[in-house]
Amino acid sequence: MAPPPPPPRSYQQTRAAEEARLRQAILDHKRNLDEARVANNSTNFRQILGIAKEAHKELEEFLGGRRHCSTV
Repeated sequence: MAPPPPPPRSYQQTRAAEEARLRQAILDHKRNLDEARVANNSTNFRQILGIAKEAHKELEEFLGGRRHCSTV
């Protein structure tokens, strides 16, 4: 039998969860970029950089296009 569906979340909870997910993705990409840089793997670095830029753009669009000055 399938588990029951999770209880519905409010708009604020859903928005906060999505923002947290996007911010975590950016942090993961930054870590991967650092690892590729240390390994001197320029091909992998360029690929990860492209993915990180896409995630950052998605976060900016999600937040209404405003840019954040804080460190992500």
